[in-house]
Amino acid sequence: YNADESYQPRDYLAATMQFIPGYFACDVVWSTVIYIHPRLKMGPNMGVSRAIQALRSVLNAFCVVNRKNMFVYQERTTKSVFYLR
Repeated sequence: YNADESYQPRDYLAATMQFIPGYFACDVVWSTVIYIHPRLKMGPNMGVSRAIQALRSVLNAFCVVNRKNMFVYQERTTKSVFYLR
């Protein structure tokens, strides 16, 4: 804005009230489900299975910090970006 225009300060959250969650989300291009064998799963009182712990430790290098169970990967040749959840 220039000096001739009046500036109306807005609340910090004003932009969050104008757009619904997911408004800027990309379209899903490809989706798949990776099934885990039932023997690798553990019951609710048993904690996290060793297989899941191993998977998380491998994916930890690709984790998105501000999203739970979200990982990102960029292919080197095509520069395509993949989000895993």
